[in-house]
Amino acid sequence: MVSPPRRIAIFYTTFPVRSETFVQRELLAILNQGVEVEIHSLHGGGDSFSDLPIRRFSKWRLWRLVYRLPTEWLKRPRVFFDLLHLLLGRGLHPSLLNLGENLLGMGFGIVEAPHFRKNRPDLVHGVWGSLPAMGAWLISRLCGIPFTFEAHAYDLFEHGGDWFLREKCQAADRIRTSTIAGLERLKEIGGDPARTVLIRRGLLPMPACGTRAVSDAHIRFVGVGRLVEKKGFLRQIEIFAALRAADLSFSARIIGDGPLRGAIQRAVVELDLSDRIDVTGWLPVDRVIDEIRRADFLLHTGQVARSGDRDGLPNVVGEAMAVGTVVLAAPGGGVSEAVVDGKTGFLCPLEDASSWNAAIRTVLDRPETADRIRFEARTWVERYFNADRNMKVWFEHLSGLESRGDRSNGLF
Repeated sequence: MVSPPRRIAIFYTTFPVRSETFVQRELLAILNQGVEVEIHSLHGGGDSFSDLPIRRFSKWRLWRLVYRLPTEWLKRPRVFFDLLHLLLGRGLHPSLLNLGENLLGMGFGIVEAPHFRKNRPDLVHGVWGSLPAMGAWLISRLCGIPFTFEAHAYDLFEHGGDWFLREKCQAADRIRTSTIAGLERLKEIGGDPARTVLIRRGLLPMPACGTRAVSDAHIRFVGVGRLVEKKGFLRQIEIFAALRAADLSFSARIIGDGPLRGAIQRAVVELDLSDRIDVTGWLPVDRVIDEIRRADFLLHTGQVARSGDRDGLPNVVGEAMAVGTVVLAAPGGGVSEAVVDGKTGFLCPLEDASSWNAAIRTVLDRPETADRIRFEARTWVERYFNADRNMKVWFEHLSGLESRGDRSNGLF
């Protein structure tokens, strides 16, 4: 294959997911490349997207392993000896979820191999490094199709990373990640730098950018994300309490849902902030962008969870930078790759509430600083966070992948 692939099978864990609008934007950008796409959702999902059907994998189909496993074993015995060697030689992963995802990916690959032999794409691609990448890897080995996958924060850091991430990296034709931190982690794991590519996420379409004065008469904050440990929303509530103690007049909206919603709402009540903070739950995408645009500041309080999971570069940071909302963010992960302190936003240590207050005061006292930050932030987004442009670059990296008839010899 000397040109970019024209027919791609893309594997998702679940698609679409309302909290993963960035994944949907990227699929639209891929379709804008004129590519024929077959969408596979391996665990639930919807019926269609952008007038394209979604092939949802039913777990009831796993019963076919009774005859598909011995059939595929006879076709490609080396593949299964390698898998057996890996499974028997590898200790249990700390995450049973990750173990289950990889086993489901194996089952999917074995059961669905006949489909991909009959309807052969130029490339199979796993959007995540766990279940989708395992499915793509096995389809590649059983059917001789080039395979690529993506590895982002969860795949790289949760409980030390995906169970088979090293082997997937060594087998893949290309590996994509979206942050420099992810690129460095993949190199640590053993990914070949020549096949590992930094392609950031992106916006589609690019929203309009506004300018406005921030008044200390009443400041509007917004925080957006899943209500999970790595997002640090409980720390965000503490920062709001410190800002109130510093006599700032403000209101805040926390947009999102998740397992920590109850704990966050209780913290709001316990710190007597119910009149200032509204935990909204999930809102439609257009509504979220409007809320970000209306806010004076976006607060991102990301942290490393006890499991090791952390954010890469949260898409909401790019969205805020695009529409002219000043970003105040905790350093770490991929955030500091976009938010350069004092240039495209402000980086504030989570444990130092006074630094958040100081950044806000800078914007209040020096309006020209806010205007400059908005301009620099928008410039960064237009250059690095454009989904159409980034997918075009990704496809340039996919040019020249060879479709080999037999990929069964050798695990790597």
